[in-house]
Formats: sequence, structure tokens, C-alpha cells
Amino acid sequence: MRVSTFVKSNLKTLLLLVCILSTSSPINAIEIVSYEPVVIDGVIYCIPSSWKWSDSLSGRYRSYAAAMGVVDGFTGHAIIQSYVTFTGSDGRLITMTVESIGTQPEALDEYFDEFNYGSGAFGFVGETGLTGVTIPETVTTITGFFDCPGLTSIHIPKSVMSLGSTYVDGIGIFEYSRPFQGCSNLERITVDEENPNYDSRGDCNAIIQTWSNELLVGCKNTVIPDGVESISIDAFASASLAQTGCGEFESLCRIKEIHIPSSMTYIEESTSIYDSRMFTGLNPFRFCNSLSVITVDNGNPVYDSRDNCNALIETETNTLLAGCNNTSIPKTISKINNAAFEGSGITSIVIPSSVTEIGARAFYYCNSLKSITCERMTPPEAELLFGHYENLMEYHDEIPDYYDCVTLYVPQSAIAAYRNHEEWGKFHHIKSINNGSVCDVNGDGEVNIADLNNVIHIICTGYAYLINYDVNGDGEVNIGDANTIIDIILHY
Repeated sequence: MRVSTFVKSNLKTLLLLVCILSTSSPINAIEIVSYEPVVIDGVIYCIPSSWKWSDSLSGRYRSYAAAMGVVDGFTGHAIIQSYVTFTGSDGRLITMTVESIGTQPEALDEYFDEFNYGSGAFGFVGETGLTGVTIPETVTTITGFFDCPGLTSIHIPKSVMSLGSTYVDGIGIFEYSRPFQGCSNLERITVDEENPNYDSRGDCNAIIQTWSNELLVGCKNTVIPDGVESISIDAFASASLAQTGCGEFESLCRIKEIHIPSSMTYIEESTSIYDSRMFTGLNPFRFCNSLSVITVDNGNPVYDSRDNCNALIETETNTLLAGCNNTSIPKTISKINNAAFEGSGITSIVIPSSVTEIGARAFYYCNSLKSITCERMTPPEAELLFGHYENLMEYHDEIPDYYDCVTLYVPQSAIAAYRNHEEWGKFHHIKSINNGSVCDVNGDGEVNIADLNNVIHIICTGYAYLINYDVNGDGEVNIGDANTIIDIILHY
């Protein structure tokens, strides 16, 4: 019998196929090996995304390890290893390179809940005992280090190529998280000079994305260098905070002074949803309640801080984007943006009559705020000034009733308009800007029936030209002034 040329040339392959088909185990039988976390010097390591790893895949899909945080009760400086050896459920060992700190938020929630380890899926979250960390040059991705108040300095090695985490939340909103948010005592940030993606040029104590000139992460000692063109979402802030009722909350970034250079022409917008409504353009310095000075270089083509106002203003639209503890709103401002004073340490604010619109969350978590003075006769358009108060009540046992804690001062003749407004009418205490002082026409220090009698006497005797008795400011002394005094007596 003659053997075909094809069989001859492929004899080895055919024999191998026969051997495989004749084996007692089916080809698709893959042994799944489980690798539990490893703890070294208090630091937790795991194989990210899936802790079930197949030997038959030879590590092809699970080729690195991740440092996920520290065990409960850890205190001190954490040293992250470059390599970690895991033991499989079959007793075999595998050594992996530590390339990640933390991982995507949805990856290991059930895993860490099951084993009751300290940190969640992000890695190094809320570790109050963590005072420092050493990151090896094997790490390429950092996701984590949120709300670690004991952390004072951080060094980013040259190997790091990615900072932060991206995912879509449960309602389809794209989320982005920067590492080191909420590390309120962080004062020193450095990046290895050989890192190709990031830098901390000019000893600025910040992480800057080199190719885009975008400031990604700041701290309380950050000085924004010339050449930086934009600020990333929450570079100085965080979405979480420790609420302490009507008192103070823990500041998330203790920076005291910000100077915007002439090169910065873009501030990245973030998005929040309240009461099924979406709001964009949040203050990049929110929750920085130690911030007292904001200045903008005179040569900046997009932003300004006119009249030494200590605020960040969008020049073209006359919109106040970000305020601070010492902000004085200029009379040329027409709009206060969403979250403009969110989490600031202001105790009082005067809103000039030029302002026609105030964005949502403008005074959200301003726990030191005692009074708002609004000079406009017609109430400015406004909604959710303090965020969605009803929703907050669902998540906090003690939440300040800002509408009760803050007194609203408005022009005397506009009190009724503010009381009838959907948002402004929520304030429990609405008073005249002068608190009735102009109604004290007889100068005895009180507004009472004697002042009412004096105004009525002036009206009846024909001396209506006596402008000092024009308490409602309409240019005449008439029955309207008498009604204003009556309103003061009845309500104050």
C-alpha cells in the first residue's frame, strides 16, 4: 500500500493527535487552583480580578500580584514587596511580580468581605494608622490611598504608568478616582525624574501628567508651576468626608493658598446627580476648608480674581467658579457656579445684586456658615443650595439643618418675595439686611410702636419730604413705610 504524500509529511502531527484523543482525560478538563491572599509585614497581597487561577494557562492571564492594603489595626510605615509567592490549593507555589496597588472597585468586593481583611477593593482605604509607604519599582499602577490622614509624604517611582481607577457605577455614570484623595496631612509629593508619564517639576509637591501638563494630584503644600495648563477633577478634593453634625468636618486638603498661573486655561468638570438631576462643573478646591487665598495671574486669558476677591472667576461669563474662606464676591459677578463654596470654611457671605443665578450645592457642607446676605430685590435663581438635604438625612444620623443654622438677610421690601420662593423660602430665618435699624426712626435703639407713631405723624402732617423716614427706600414717606415698621415689629 502506498502512503500518500500528505500523511508522510504530517505523520508526527497525526500521531500526536491520536495520543491526545486516546487519553483518559477530556481535553477541556482544566484544574482550577485557588490562591488565597498573602500577608507580609501587615500588607495584604492577592492575584487581582480573580483569585481562581489555572495552572494550565501558565499564568498567561494572571501574571501579576496586587498590594491591596494593610490588615486591621496596622500602624506605621508599610513596605510593599516587589515579589510575592502564593500557595495554591493544590500545594504548589507561584511567585508573582507586584505590579499594582489596589484594583478596580468591583473586582474584589466579595473577596475581601469573605475574608474580613481591612481594606476594600481599591486598596489602602481609610487606613488611619498608615504613616508612610515604600512603593517598589515593579509597580506600574496605583489605585488607592484614599482618606489616609497619617500619610505625610509619597514618592512615585519611575515604573508607574497609571494613576487612578475608572468604572461605571450602578446607574451608568462614569466615575474616576485619583489616588491620595482625602489624605489631609499629605505635604510632600515627589516623582522619580526618570518617570516618562508623570513629574513633580519645580519641587511643586504635586503629580503632573507630563505630556498634557495637567495637575492630577495636589496636597497642602502644592505650588502650581508655570506651564501647567489644567487641573484634574478633585485634584485637591475628595468625594468622602467625616461629618460631625453642626460642627466641623475633617478637611480633605489643608492647602491655604492657591495661585493660578497664566498658563492654566482649563479646569476639568465633574458631574454629580441630585434628585435625578445632573449637575456639572464642580469646584476643584471643594472641601479645602483651610483655603483662604485664591489669586490668578493677571496674564491669564480665561480666569481672573478681580478686585482682590480671593475667588476663581471665569472672565468671559462673569461666573464665580470657586470661592474660599476670605472671598468677597465682586459686584460684576452674574452667576455663582455649582459647588462654588462647597466644604469651605466661610462664616458669612454677601451676594451682590448683580448675581442672578446660584448653582446647586453652592454652600454644601459649609458647616461654619452663619449668614447669607443677598442684596438683590428679586430672588436669584437657585436650587439645592445645600445639596439634596432630604437625601443626606438618609445617610447621616446627625446632619445640620442648614436652612435653620444659616440666617438669610435680604432687602426689607423683598422679604415676602424670598419667603415665597421655592428655594429661598426654605430658610427658617429671613431678616432685613439692616435688621430693622433704619426703622428705628426715633433713635432709641429699638423698633417699636413709637417709631410707627413718628412715621404716621410725618405722613399726617405733610412732612413727607423727610427722607430719613423713608424706611422702605422707595423715595417717599407714605403708608408703605408704616407697613414696613409694622412688619418688623411683628416678626422681630
